[in-house]
Amino acid sequence: MGCQSCEERRLAREAKHFVQSAGKVVKAALTGEQVLATKEQQKERYLICEQCDQVSRKNGMPSPATILSDDKCLECGCKVLKKIEYATEACPLKKWSEIK
Repeated sequence: MGCQSCEERRLAREAKHFVQSAGKVVKAALTGEQVLATKEQQKERYLICEQCDQVSRKNGMPSPATILSDDKCLECGCKVLKKIEYATEACPLKKWSEIK
């Protein structure tokens, strides 16, 4: 486990990203833009994330491996299976982008 200040910075970074993401979802919903990615778009994103070595795998499996519900992106801290659902989201490593 890391030091307390490192943990606090990680939590602050994750909270900031969550608030930004929520704001984008609300804006898209209010302006009639696409909020959720289609099942096909989600599958494309999933396949990319499945290969990524920046996914924290709770089951300890190396990449590529099935992504589980608690697996997080090490770059932004988001739960991967939730992040890929939203059209308003983009990979922080620029492996896939926001859907317009």
